[in-house]
Amino acid sequence: MGTGSYGMGNIIFQKEMYDSALIYFEKSLTVFENTANIASTLNIIGRIYSEKGDYNTAIKYHQEALEMAVRDSFQVEIVQILLGFAETYKKQGNPRLAINYFDRAKTIAEESGFNYELKVT
Repeated sequence: MGTGSYGMGNIIFQKEMYDSALIYFEKSLTVFENTANIASTLNIIGRIYSEKGDYNTAIKYHQEALEMAVRDSFQVEIVQILLGFAETYKKQGNPRLAINYFDRAKTIAEESGFNYELKVT
């Protein structure tokens, strides 16, 4: 059920229907609670709020996602979350922080062999 909600949310997110996508991602959060999938869901919710221009809420979700990913040592998730932070700070007009987060993501990606994550951003 969580995977289905996440998938539907992702499709709707790609269509830039952010409020509708949030409904599906919030459903998946409920199902994914205390699982490895929660960091990814929190991160994409952060991306949605960033797209909506609500940067403070976006950063809150990215931070929560990062804490979960670090706790569980999910390097690829950490890279994706750091890139989410970078994109949010870029949209917010804070290039210094955007570059800082991108550089952190790049370092981890290169050390862990997740260079693909850097190409899709």
